Amino acid sequence: MTVGAAVAARVLGSNVADLSCGGRLRRVERSPLPVGRPDTIERIRTLLDHPGELPLVLAGPDALELLMAASGRPAAILDARAAALPDCRDDLALAVALESRE
Repeated sequence: MTVGAAVAARVLGSNVADLSCGGRLRRVERSPLPVGRPDTIERIRTLLDHPGELPLVLAGPDALELLMAASGRPAAILDARAAALPDCRDDLALAVALESRE
């Protein structure tokens, strides 16, 4: 992982490096409004607290909101095609680590 320019841009608060993988990496903030579905949120929270060998996969129109509600953190999401690109995966890992995102 090469993060020199990205870390420097983040620390300095500058736009020297593209930290969005060409727009394919998006940062999403949590809504201040209640999401609802408390039972589902609790099940997701349990899965997040006790990760298994397989990745957690959520689907549906409110999956992102449910994930953020369960984790209590904002999210960083990556375009599915960009997930195959090492530089984009590095940008995602850096955003999650530096910005406390899910």
